[in-house]
Amino acid sequence: MPDRPADARSSFPALAGIAVIAAYSAFFLHAESQAEVLGLVALAGAGVAALARLGWSERVRESLAEYPARSRAATAVALAAILALFCREHFPMLMLASVLLYTVACLGLTVQFGYAGVVNFAGAAFFGIGAYTSAVLGAHLWHPLVVLAGGAMAALVGSLLILPVLRTRGHYAALVTVAFGLVFRTFIEVNDALGGPQGLQVKGMNLFGWDFNSGIGIGDAEISFYTNYAVLALGLAALAFAVVRRLERSWVGLNLDAVRLDETASAVFGIDAARWKILAFTLGNFIAGVAGSVYGMMNGFVAPNSFTFGDSLILVSILVLGGLGNPWGVALAASIVVVLPEKLQALQEYRLLFYAVLVIAILLFRLDALDLEVRQGAILGLIGPNGSGKTTFFNVITGVYSAAAGEARFGGEDLTRLTPQRIYAAGITRTFQRSRLALPLSIFDNVMIGNHRLLDHRLWFNLFRRAALKRQLEENLEKARALVAAFSKRLAGRMFDAVGAFSMIDRRRIEICRALVSEPRLLLLDEPSAGMTHEETRELMEDMLAVRARLPGLTLVIIEHEMNVIERITERCVVLNYGRKISEGAYAEVARDPQVQEAYLGKE
Repeated sequence: MPDRPADARSSFPALAGIAVIAAYSAFFLHAESQAEVLGLVALAGAGVAALARLGWSERVRESLAEYPARSRAATAVALAAILALFCREHFPMLMLASVLLYTVACLGLTVQFGYAGVVNFAGAAFFGIGAYTSAVLGAHLWHPLVVLAGGAMAALVGSLLILPVLRTRGHYAALVTVAFGLVFRTFIEVNDALGGPQGLQVKGMNLFGWDFNSGIGIGDAEISFYTNYAVLALGLAALAFAVVRRLERSWVGLNLDAVRLDETASAVFGIDAARWKILAFTLGNFIAGVAGSVYGMMNGFVAPNSFTFGDSLILVSILVLGGLGNPWGVALAASIVVVLPEKLQALQEYRLLFYAVLVIAILLFRLDALDLEVRQGAILGLIGPNGSGKTTFFNVITGVYSAAAGEARFGGEDLTRLTPQRIYAAGITRTFQRSRLALPLSIFDNVMIGNHRLLDHRLWFNLFRRAALKRQLEENLEKARALVAAFSKRLAGRMFDAVGAFSMIDRRRIEICRALVSEPRLLLLDEPSAGMTHEETRELMEDMLAVRARLPGLTLVIIEHEMNVIERITERCVVLNYGRKISEGAYAEVARDPQVQEAYLGKE
């Protein structure tokens, strides 16, 4: 979500890394013989390996994250220098423009794959929809409107896939998009109105009378007309990069992360997974369509063979090489995937095989009736043998499972048919038996997932009202830090560290904070001591009681197998066996119940 506050480290690693990549790119574009290209490839391999061993790769990555403004400015200067150096040559400018447009398309796929976890193996189809929109409308509309129409058409056609994409997971979702890509190619191939297999000519970009397909004469020198498209593609890439990065560093981006990492956990904290998947899928297709629209104008021709499943594999390969969810990596990977096969002809016939292997690598790596009443402000224990229905009861209360009969009422409201999001909004939160924190995210990000209903998730607010977003972020950082400090001042001082680096007891504390931050009226704790030692359990319960004392109106239901915890903190407990209640009362009472002793506690 937010950047880690910058420390005293220099921005030199980021600037040096950008300068080295720019210089290497210039040499690579200038290389003509196969020997020169192979030598540069070998040099790059050896250089990357050496820098990794020396720790420079990690330093560059951290510096890029800590100094984004300087990194963006340095990248713009480097690209401008390459443009100036090769502006009179057609091939380098065509390659540069193509790399930038593929980068834009892959930034759209980054929103889908990398942020929301929505699989899309039809990227080339949406890219092609934009290109064909340019072919059809290019002679009739102002060209900036044609470019926007290309994005809108890709988003509109993509809406046909929303329902099947939402209803499927993993490989099945991939197959849905693969099938769409094949249908798209067949449709344009048999449709004579769209040129059939021969394709259509596309009118070149014309902006305020400026014909992009005409070279620019400066004295005796003539600048390649592809320079026009390279400059336009650079502007589009900068805009797409800014939108994607702003999306990432916003409440919207946090919601997308939560949905990608754990739909069930995000749902019980009020996050509507379907809503955010639809947003990611639609926005990603729009961005790909815009890139395709300009690509069609630049090439002057579109045909079905330009938008095959193999081309979709190329786009996915760029994402894999660059790192899913890594916009900086996408730009670098696009350069490798687009330019290397063109410069090294021996790779041409094998490149689709290479891309297919990369894509395969992605795909391989993914009650019975119960009568129970809880008074406001009470602490109720829920105990029983494994498989007795305790967690199932929590899942029904929070809307993860649907009740076959009966009803669950909370504060007079019937929860039985409500979604997890509506139940969360009513003031019910929970933890999970097996911790469902988003381990790659920071403590702050995880706690804010639980604060969903109190944050502003409007797209306009997150993308353009950055000062207001910053104020909201700072206010919630203080709120989250104060809550975490109630459990551990040490954790409160490490709010931007990834949760995966912490011990089990610390993760439990963070998970409870996530459940408490939205100020619920009912908190459901599912085996909070699972995986912890007796000493860690004692510490956690002391922390929980201290926080509970500050929230006298909070109702607590706790599932636990540690009987000393139940005896110490609960006022009343209910015993389940095979999905039904067999005893209820104070712990001392139920512990003497013969049914409970036989089913769960055992006899002395």
